[in-house]
Amino acid sequence: MKSVLAKNKLLVDSVPANIAPEDIKRDFLKMRKNLMVRLIHSELRNKKVSEWTFNSLNKIQKNQMLQAEERPPSVKRYNKLKADAQLRARFNQPVDTPVNF
Repeated sequence: MKSVLAKNKLLVDSVPANIAPEDIKRDFLKMRKNLMVRLIHSELRNKKVSEWTFNSLNKIQKNQMLQAEERPPSVKRYNKLKADAQLRARFNQPVDTPVNF
C-alpha cells in the first residue's frame, strides 16, 4: 500500500501548481488513501464471507474431531486435565473439588 501511495504522490506532485493547487493535491491524496483502505477492508470482508461458510466450518470441525480421535490416550488425558483446569480457573473452584455442571 505504501508503494502505491508513494507512486500517487509522485504523480500528483508532477502536476503543475497552476492546474491543481496544493490543497487540492493534499485532499486528492487523502481521498485516494481512504479509498484504498476501504477497498482493502472490502476485500477482506469478502474473503471472510466466502471462506467461512457453514460447509467449510463443518469440514474444519470434522477434521479436528478426527485428529482428536487419532491422538494417543496420554495426549487426550492431558487435554482433558488442561480443559478441567481452565474451567476451574474460570469458575474460581479449587483444583481438588469436582466440577459439576
